[in-house]
Amino acid sequence: MLKQIGQSIVRWSPLGGSALAFGSFLAQQDWLVAIALFPTTVISAVWAGYSKNFIERLTEIYSERGGNHANVIARWVDSLLEALRWQFSGFESKYLKLQAKPCQEYDTEGFQPDKTAIPMLEQVFVPLELSGYGTEAVNAGEELNIWALLRRSRQDSTFKQMVLQAQGGFGKTTLMRHIALMYGEGKYRRYKAPKLVPFLLFLRDWRDLVDQRALPPLPDLITKYYLPTLSESSPLEPPPQWAHKLLKRGEALVMFDGFDELAEKQRSAVSHWISRQMKEYNKSTFILTSRPAGFRDYQGKPPTAPLFVKPFNSSQQQRFVEGWYLCQERCARSDQQRDQAQVAAKRKSHNLLTQIADPKRPELQEMAQNPLLLNMLATYHRFDPGTELPRRRIELYEGICKLQLDDRPRARGIPMLLPYAKSPKELQDLALAMVKDNRPTLTENQALSFFGKHPILRQEQIAPADFLKQMVQVSELLVEREKGHYEFPHLSFQGYFAAGKLDAAGANGLNLLLENWSNAWWRETIGSSGIAVETATASVVPKAMPSVG
Repeated sequence: MLKQIGQSIVRWSPLGGSALAFGSFLAQQDWLVAIALFPTTVISAVWAGYSKNFIERLTEIYSERGGNHANVIARWVDSLLEALRWQFSGFESKYLKLQAKPCQEYDTEGFQPDKTAIPMLEQVFVPLELSGYGTEAVNAGEELNIWALLRRSRQDSTFKQMVLQAQGGFGKTTLMRHIALMYGEGKYRRYKAPKLVPFLLFLRDWRDLVDQRALPPLPDLITKYYLPTLSESSPLEPPPQWAHKLLKRGEALVMFDGFDELAEKQRSAVSHWISRQMKEYNKSTFILTSRPAGFRDYQGKPPTAPLFVKPFNSSQQQRFVEGWYLCQERCARSDQQRDQAQVAAKRKSHNLLTQIADPKRPELQEMAQNPLLLNMLATYHRFDPGTELPRRRIELYEGICKLQLDDRPRARGIPMLLPYAKSPKELQDLALAMVKDNRPTLTENQALSFFGKHPILRQEQIAPADFLKQMVQVSELLVEREKGHYEFPHLSFQGYFAAGKLDAAGANGLNLLLENWSNAWWRETIGSSGIAVETATASVVPKAMPSVG
C-alpha cells in the first residue's frame, strides 16, 4: 500500500503542481504566464502517463540490485566471521609450530656418528653467502644471504622465484630448514623479512605421485598430502581453501628442496609442474634447490633468479667449528661447568682451525669449504683432539667414501647402481691406473673405456655412462672440472683410492710402492697406504720415505 502511494506521488505531483499554477494564472487572466506554463503542464501530463511503467520497472531493477548487494554484503560478513573463527582457533599458529619442530636440530642426513651430540640448528647455523643474478645490486655493506633477497622480493618480483644451486653438502637443505624454523618461531622479524607462511616440501617425498602422473595442484598437495605428515596423532584441519588463498594473496613461501634427488625420468614432468605453480601463484615466493648437474634437466620455465651457494670462507668455518665444539663440550658437562665447557671448546676449535689453515694440507682447506665435510673433520678431530688430522687420513677418507657412496644416498632415497661393497673397488682401480700413468685427469672417452672393460660393471650389466654420471652427480667423488674432463676432487682422494687397491694386493702392492718410493707423483698414494706406514715404522726404507705432512 505504501509502495503504491509513493509511486502515485512520484507520478502525479509534477502534473498536479503545474496544472494548479496554470489554472491559477488563467483565472487571473495573466495570459503571458499561463501560456509560459502550458508546455510544462503538457510535459507533466505526459510524465504522469509515461512514468507508471517507468517507475515500476526502475523499482524492479533497483530492487534486484539491492538484493544482489545485500547478498554480497552477507557473503562478506560470513567470510569475515569464518576468518575470525579460524583466527581465534589458532590454526596458523599450530601449523607454524609443527612446521618448525622437525627443523630445530642440526640434522645431517646420512652422517650422525655415535657418541656425538646433535646440536640445535641455531647453535651451529652459519648464513650462506650467495652469488648470481642481480646480487651485485644489493646495497653496499649488506650481507648477501637469503634474507637480504627475501627483503628485496617486496620491491623486485624477480626474487619471488629463486633457484639455489650448489654441490652436495654445501648446506642447501640446512638453509631451507633454517628459514622454516625462523618463520615458524616468529624470528624472521630479526631479519626484517616479509611476513610469510613457509612450506618446506622435499621433492623426493612425492616420487610416487610423479610416477603415477598424479601430482595435484599445489594447494591440494599442501592440504591433502603435506599437512598430514606433520602430525599423525592430531591431524591439522585447515580452513576452507586456506592454502589456495595464501598462495593467491602472495602470503606463502614455498620451498621445493632437492630437484636433483628426483629420478632423471621424473625431472621433466616435475619441472613443468613447478613452473605452472609459479605462474598460477605468481604473487607468492618460491625457492627451488638443486645440484647444478641435476638442474640441467629442468625443462619448464625456470625461476627468474638463478643463484649459487658460495663455499665456506675462513670466517664461516670458524663460526661453525666454534659453535659445534661448544655444543659438544656443554653436552659432556653439567650446567655448573659451563665456563669449563667454553674454555675447552675454544681450545679444541683453535687446534682444528689451525690444522685446516696449514698450507701443507691444501686438501683440508678444500674440504673445509664444504659444511658437511667440515662437520666430518670436526667429528674426527674430537674423537682424538691430540692427534693431527693427517695421521687419521685413512679413517677420515673411509668415512667420506662411505658417506658419499652409501649413507647419504640411502638417507635421501637415491638408489645406487652398485652396492657399497663393490662401488669403491671401481674407483680404486681407476685411481691406481691414473697414478701409474701419471695422469690427474681423464677425458670422457677414456673414463668410459676404462669402466666399459671393468669386470664388476660388466657382470652387473651397468652401462659405463650411467655409472660415471652417478659418481659425478651423486657421490661427487669424481668431478667434471671442465666439460668432458674428469678427475678426483683432490689428488689426496686419488691417492687414497689408489692406496686402497695396493693395500688389498698385499706383497704385490708393497713391491709397487717400493719401486716408486722416491717418486713425488706417488706421494699421496704412499701417504694414504697402510702398508706404506707399516713399512716406514719398521724402518725398512726410512731415509727414502717422503714427507706426507
